[in-house]
Amino acid sequence: MNLVKAAPPRPAPSAMAPDAADPDAAAFDRLCARTAHALTQQLFLLTCERRLALRAVDHAFRLAWQRWPEVAGDPQPEGWLRTAACEYALSPWWRPPSLRHGRRRRPRTPFLDAVRRLPAHHRMALLLYDGLGLDLPDAAAEAQATTPAMAGRVSAAHAALARSVPGLVGGDPDHPEFGAGLTGLLRQAAEGLEVPLVSPERMRLRGERRARRWTIGVASLIVALLTGMLSTPTPSLTPGSPGSTPRERVQRPLPTASRTTGTLLDGTVPGNGRSDDPVMAPAPLADHITVRVPVLRTGHPRHPAAPRPLLR
Repeated sequence: MNLVKAAPPRPAPSAMAPDAADPDAAAFDRLCARTAHALTQQLFLLTCERRLALRAVDHAFRLAWQRWPEVAGDPQPEGWLRTAACEYALSPWWRPPSLRHGRRRRPRTPFLDAVRRLPAHHRMALLLYDGLGLDLPDAAAEAQATTPAMAGRVSAAHAALARSVPGLVGGDPDHPEFGAGLTGLLRQAAEGLEVPLVSPERMRLRGERRARRWTIGVASLIVALLTGMLSTPTPSLTPGSPGSTPRERVQRPLPTASRTTGTLLDGTVPGNGRSDDPVMAPAPLADHITVRVPVLRTGHPRHPAAPRPLLR
């Protein structure tokens, strides 16, 4: 069993018929009319938030129209749309502030409350395996996980629901009727959602407007960067101004070598024997050297030691 529900009646063809010369618009409108209602129900089960589900579906269709050649060439465009909508719904950066910081409306039923408390990857596994009826390999491929990992997520989700609402789904997740009962509860919750009518033409217009805004924003940023680079003042190159001529090297006198340079007593330098080098020239020797020998004291200067008594 899956959650694919028949689409609501479409409006009159004159109200939404695209241009006959645009086959891409006609194909997009057919895809939108065929999958929008069921996709909104699936996203509601994934997020347990009606507002976030509608925003995710709207984002998926706008992105699909912007990348229509890629979507049209996909063998399963419904899966492409579901992946884009799920990535938007599970990403914290795309959520509105009221949902990003935890200010959410409490689900109406205990079952949806229990589903909402599951981790995001467990809810995704529950939707793909129990809601859409996909096999484990297909569900793992769509969730970009391995088959054992998907099996572990499904088992963990079943066990958590059996502990949270045993009166609704049953207390034994290994029971043969557990999966069928869980699928029935998911279908019942999805059918209770009020899905507004989606206009494919409005989706296309939103996608084109968003792409136009992105293009204008990027072009404005490039123009601002180029304007800033061109308006930066350059240094003047008139004669006599600083920077007009190359800076001259200033020759500074080198310090005279001291005795620490290694000059011998006879005035020669170790290694080459030259003494005419201004750097290695020997310093004149002093005529005499005065050495100060410190006087040793027997006591502290403030407390001199007492004189020793003479030996008798």
